[in-house]
Amino acid sequence: MFHMFDKLLLISEGYPVYYGKARESMQYFSSLRFVPEIAMNPAEFLLDLTTGQVNDISLPEDLRTPRGSLEFEKDIIKYLQLKFKVAIEPKEKASHRVTKAPEHLQSAVQVKKDWTMTWWDQFFILSKRTFKERCRDYFDKLRLVQALGVAILLGLLWWKSTTGTEAQLRDQVGLIYYICIFWTSSSIFGAVYVFPFEKVYLVKERKADMYRLSVYYVSSTLCDMVAHIFYPTSFMLIVYFMAGFKRTVACFFMTHFSILLIVITSQGAGELFGAMVLSIKRAGMIASLILMLFLLTGGYYVQHIPEFIQWLKYISFMYYGFRLLLKVQYSGDQLYECGSKGGCRSLQTSPSFDTVNLNGGLKEVWILLAMALAYRICAYLCLRKRISVCHL
Repeated sequence: MFHMFDKLLLISEGYPVYYGKARESMQYFSSLRFVPEIAMNPAEFLLDLTTGQVNDISLPEDLRTPRGSLEFEKDIIKYLQLKFKVAIEPKEKASHRVTKAPEHLQSAVQVKKDWTMTWWDQFFILSKRTFKERCRDYFDKLRLVQALGVAILLGLLWWKSTTGTEAQLRDQVGLIYYICIFWTSSSIFGAVYVFPFEKVYLVKERKADMYRLSVYYVSSTLCDMVAHIFYPTSFMLIVYFMAGFKRTVACFFMTHFSILLIVITSQGAGELFGAMVLSIKRAGMIASLILMLFLLTGGYYVQHIPEFIQWLKYISFMYYGFRLLLKVQYSGDQLYECGSKGGCRSLQTSPSFDTVNLNGGLKEVWILLAMALAYRICAYLCLRKRISVCHL
């Protein structure tokens, strides 16, 4: 196969070390005193040279770096690059008639920082590629069966649930918290492995300055939102009406919006955990630990957290998401326990809402939006730092 080549271009670390007729390549390197000491395939010999692996190859006398030293392989490559510039490059320039390159090619060889495409052009191209690559994951049948299956199961377990008594109310509040858990964990683990999985080709393409890192991050996040919106929507259309939640148009859309807000915030957290380490094993471990912490401080298992550790709940988006769903679904002046001896009571007096003011407004919406944005900014900064380290 090697002898079928007419022309041969050898590149080492981005710079040429030979260009010319393939059958003359061995003669050229022999003239430089690089000669195989054992019988060797020409292609293998040339690849060894371009990588600095010259264990069974004699060296020119003017190459003074001792074998086995730390800089030996780099000096071999620098030597070959220098010889190319001296021996081959001038001849090639002289033998080719100088022609003016087209404008788009001239712009393509400008300084790295002068991008040949606008941010939006890169965004549309990269978004199209990202969507094509991940389309099968977005519309995976197993994920759809999981979402619909869990929705139906929950709907059957909480079939037409009511809030007439304290026990019934506690059951429905438990369902709301489980929905938070389900979509928080699904979203975090759906996002935490994205950057670790794509690390190899991301580093490679960033080294070549194929696109801005900001374009990659935004297109990746927005494309992933397709799945993070589609599945919760399908889920809520089933479980909301089966479980007997408040049947008003406004309440349904507010509940749906709250779930999407929790999902988008969880996605941002997952991206941050993945960008922090760029390791599949460690990213999953970090996500599991932080998710457990957020679940415990979400306001369902423990409502009255000791003061010295109360700050944990304020960094948990589960805490704000759960409170938001309770405020959307229930009203403080709504009555229950009307069949009891004590007569009707307002929902606000229930132990389930000891730490939640049901009529206290929806400030959690703004907090979750701020957290979703903060997670993404931090994820982008972490990714940029980690990728720059990988460049080195």
